[in-house]
Amino acid sequence: MDKKYFAASWSEGLKVMTVLVSALLLGMAGYTAQKGFEWASLTVRVPFLILGAVLFAVYALCYAFAPQGYEIDGAFLTIKRPLREIKLPLSGITEAAPIERAALRWSVRLWGVSGLFGFYGLHWKPGLGVYLLYATRCDNLVLLRADKTYVLSPDDAAGFLETVNSRRGGV
Repeated sequence: MDKKYFAASWSEGLKVMTVLVSALLLGMAGYTAQKGFEWASLTVRVPFLILGAVLFAVYALCYAFAPQGYEIDGAFLTIKRPLREIKLPLSGITEAAPIERAALRWSVRLWGVSGLFGFYGLHWKPGLGVYLLYATRCDNLVLLRADKTYVLSPDDAAGFLETVNSRRGGV
């Protein structure tokens, strides 16, 4: 079977949040590193340099694990990320359906990021349970149930669901 790619474009809100948070994090990292170099005392310099490096590392890791898109190739769905793509066997998906944004309201983020390069991580919601969110927008959401529950945001949600359901043998 051929490879099919589904884009995950950023919403306008995500673009604004990413620019603002990027400016804040990178600005703080640069400022602390600069201050670290200004002071002569090593005991003052080192903590500032470490803080600057930690802030930059947080920024880089947020990018590295952010969803970039979704690819269906043969028997697998791949959640594309710069670091550690996630591969799900299509045969293991027991449900693939659209889900409304309102159904996720009042979810509790157990671990993850909301607003810097995407919305992703581990969440919990009564009635839905624990789920993994890999989204770049709050519309076009799809719910996948497999060994874990996933919520994704392909631009073409209908085409994505049609492809997943046809390749997993479901309807």
